[in-house]
Amino acid sequence: MIRYSETNPVQSYLAISKNPLEFLSHVQKTSGDFAEFRILGFRYCLVNEPQLIKEALVEKSDAFVIQGGASKGLARLIGNGILTNRGKNWKHSRQSLLPHFQQSAMEHWHSAIQSCVAESLARWKENFSDEPFLLNRELLALSFRIKCSTLFNSVSTFEEAEEFADAIWTLQLDGMIRYTNGIDFVPWLPLPLNRRVNSAVRTLSRIARRLETPEFPADEIRSLLFAGAESPANTICWALLLLSRNPEWIDRLFNQPPGHRRDSETDVLAQILNEVMRLYPAGWAFERYAPQEFPLGGRTIRKRTRLMFSPFLLHRNSRHWPEPEKFDPSRFARGTALSSGIPAFSFLPFGAGPRSCIGSRLAVSEMRTVLSAILNEVRLQIVSPPPEPRGSFKIRLSQPLVVKMESQIDRRPQPSPVPNTETNSV
Repeated sequence: MIRYSETNPVQSYLAISKNPLEFLSHVQKTSGDFAEFRILGFRYCLVNEPQLIKEALVEKSDAFVIQGGASKGLARLIGNGILTNRGKNWKHSRQSLLPHFQQSAMEHWHSAIQSCVAESLARWKENFSDEPFLLNRELLALSFRIKCSTLFNSVSTFEEAEEFADAIWTLQLDGMIRYTNGIDFVPWLPLPLNRRVNSAVRTLSRIARRLETPEFPADEIRSLLFAGAESPANTICWALLLLSRNPEWIDRLFNQPPGHRRDSETDVLAQILNEVMRLYPAGWAFERYAPQEFPLGGRTIRKRTRLMFSPFLLHRNSRHWPEPEKFDPSRFARGTALSSGIPAFSFLPFGAGPRSCIGSRLAVSEMRTVLSAILNEVRLQIVSPPPEPRGSFKIRLSQPLVVKMESQIDRRPQPSPVPNTETNSV
């Protein structure tokens, strides 16, 4: 039977509003991987078992749908595109956008990505050689410029990219606060929170209108930018943090045998990125809704229950991952073909089923190029306390990541052992 959390519904609301990651971790630890709980008047069920995830998201994907919840709150911020649409509208979005993300588009992306990365690194060297800067902001601006160049065939200024980065930070922080406390139902109230969020919404809408074409309506652009820009940027932030604590993996990266293939066991860069996405998956949690009573795993999901899936919890489940909190890219020496003993659907960096991430190829290509270029060309010192992961519409940094450029390099870095303190270098 489904195990029931004893958490009070009101206390649950207060806890998930304060720290969603911590709350769901508590539910999982106290009530198991298949647990029902309530938040105010709503019934939820945490699904954290790989076989049940496969059953719900792949085999019975039509039975559990996108409806209300966080997706509706997000739609009030970014409109109705592929990220928030459901039913026939979502199928139309997916079908119309899919050709732009096929493997055949890869050959056109790489040079555009490299050009954007080179421009950003040159800007860092020129403007930030002697002073700290917000790395997460710069990486988000870079990711935005990459999307403009690859998807929308448009050139964005650094000024516009910075506006975009600031708007996304506001939407992920204040937008989530406004959603959880219900103020997004009254966005016209003259509150400081509303003013910040509404200004960010206007910025994102203005940028989408500039980029809009018949192939890419404004709502789809808002969805693609919101979902596709911050995720790679934050993943690279987490990667640099983890590599600063584990510099031996930088040595391994630059000591790969020549001629290694991206799908081979010697592709250390892929191993590193997969392990970072295991520990810090961008889509840390997502929902499905049961409009009718439905069986799942031989048990009954009651009508109007919201199913919660959390790759963040799944990827750190000690039942499936040995030493789950440890950074160990060698777990992925076989690529995403998981090691023996780790069940399928235990690793979901891009979701699963029909609604899995449409832009995964572009995201991986971007992350590989950006991370490799940073490690090759600059050495960054982390001068702020390391951020923690926070649950929002997507996983976010608890605070900005401030770095200082220690040196510029034109060959592989020579990292030395770094103490586990708040100031590390990569």
